[in-house]
Amino acid sequence: MKVDGTELEAVLALAGVAPVAEDTDELKALEAAIGQRLPEESRAFLRARPTLEHPDAEGHPEIDGHPFACGLPDVDAFLSALGQGLLGRYLACCHFVGLYPVGVRLGYGDFMWPMLVLEEHAPGVGGVMYYDERELGTWAPTCSAFLLHELGELWEQIDGELDGMDPEEKAEAEVDPAELRDCFAIEGFDWRAHAERPAGEPLPEALAASWGAHWRPRMGMLSRSWLAGFVGGGVQRWQLDALPTPAEWEAAKATVGERYGDAMYWLLAHAALDNGPELAECLARTEAHPGAFVQAMREAVAGGALAPRFAEAREALYALARAAG
Repeated sequence: MKVDGTELEAVLALAGVAPVAEDTDELKALEAAIGQRLPEESRAFLRARPTLEHPDAEGHPEIDGHPFACGLPDVDAFLSALGQGLLGRYLACCHFVGLYPVGVRLGYGDFMWPMLVLEEHAPGVGGVMYYDERELGTWAPTCSAFLLHELGELWEQIDGELDGMDPEEKAEAEVDPAELRDCFAIEGFDWRAHAERPAGEPLPEALAASWGAHWRPRMGMLSRSWLAGFVGGGVQRWQLDALPTPAEWEAAKATVGERYGDAMYWLLAHAALDNGPELAECLARTEAHPGAFVQAMREAVAGGALAPRFAEAREALYALARAAG
């Protein structure tokens, strides 16, 4: 079975999920909000929407229900959420890196959210990253590779439960995926049909290379979460090292009018830091951005309207910089 993005339907079938031809309300709303069309495999994955949950991961004290909009297009409501600790870092991953959460499970005690990358790295595929409250990391270069890997993890957990049973006992055994650990409770997976862990063909080298060039810079973009802490009024030493530089802004100019994460980050960063000329240029470069959330942010920051709101946080940041020498 290929996991290069061309055989997603076969992997979905293993999970007991049927493909869906028509765009769902969720997909339509997401693409309208961000102003981008998702990679084709990601669109098919989101239409079919396999259930990627586990009872052990329900009810996170700050991040519950996998919020994406978190108030948007109401920017005031979004900023209130952005300033809330772990929720703020989570939202920074979504809106400043450009990732869309599609589930949650535990991994060795940590909450782990798989997130679709909004842009493609090879024709039709965008890949899946994860956020685990501390870091961003790579999960798989395609949705099909991600889902097949997680079916394999589920198979491993089930196989461990059956360890030591004779063939007759295994044939009669009942295993509830919700009672297993470190996996998604994918109830449509027929584990009895697989004597070995489900596995796909090796990835083409070109696809593995393009994925590496895709996820590595995004992993570094978690530093953009400084802005979440800043919005919340918490100014710390590490934020000084994460502040955007003129060189970073110069490099981002080419994509800020197209990439959702870049547009949202730079609009709010320039507004929060009261970078007047840079904000004006960012507003001009995002004027034609089709994303509803981007346009809402543009309206909120236009003319430096948000700058007074963060005056106290800016002064605290400057004082910290002076103290650091």
